[in-house]
Amino acid sequence: PGHGHSSHKPNGSYGVILNRVVDLEHIRRSLELEKFTFVGHSMSGITGILYSSTYPEYIDKTVVMDSLFPPIKEPSEVVENLRKASDEHVNNSFKCKAYKDMDILAKAKSESTWYVGLDVELCKLIVERNTVPCEGGVKQLYDPNLRYSSLIYLTKEHYSEFVKSIKKPVLYLEGDKGIVSIMPRLKGLVEVVQSMNSLVAHEVIEGPHHFHMANPGSTAQSIENFYQ
Repeated sequence: PGHGHSSHKPNGSYGVILNRVVDLEHIRRSLELEKFTFVGHSMSGITGILYSSTYPEYIDKTVVMDSLFPPIKEPSEVVENLRKASDEHVNNSFKCKAYKDMDILAKAKSESTWYVGLDVELCKLIVERNTVPCEGGVKQLYDPNLRYSSLIYLTKEHYSEFVKSIKKPVLYLEGDKGIVSIMPRLKGLVEVVQSMNSLVAHEVIEGPHHFHMANPGSTAQSIENFYQ
């Protein structure tokens, strides 16, 4: 399940990142994979980290791109966050904006937080995969259940346990103008993770959050080296 033309979660599903570990295990069993390598970017990368910690016997290696850390909250925030997430779901508050045409949509995407630094033409490749005609032009297809706030988030202590449970090599590729530029509070946390588990390797790739599109050659070379 996911955005675009992928199957969406049924109504009544709630956006909790731990649910994606369950989804991935359903996929593994359906495909009858005894062992596999996981490569993921952004939220998919976070899913890979949580899955490789939970089901290490099925993982060979894991590559995550600009996404080593799941959203984390303090215990004191749990009640306020539950109210916020609940209201989003009940009010059905997520609406897809219409754009006159694909070019305007791609330009708007290139200027949005997670796509800053990515060429408009590359953004067009992304939006072409999940865009449909609508009144007023075109709009992107999103699964609202994955856009709302999570009902509950992990704490630092929860995440530490996941990191300590990693038993197979992990390569974390980070854009030099990527997630830390967007979320400065994450600066230095890679070193903290590596101090908890020596199986986590870290490399920096030139480019924004979507550096694998802006700089595919360097990205591919780093992944290839990791598998040698």
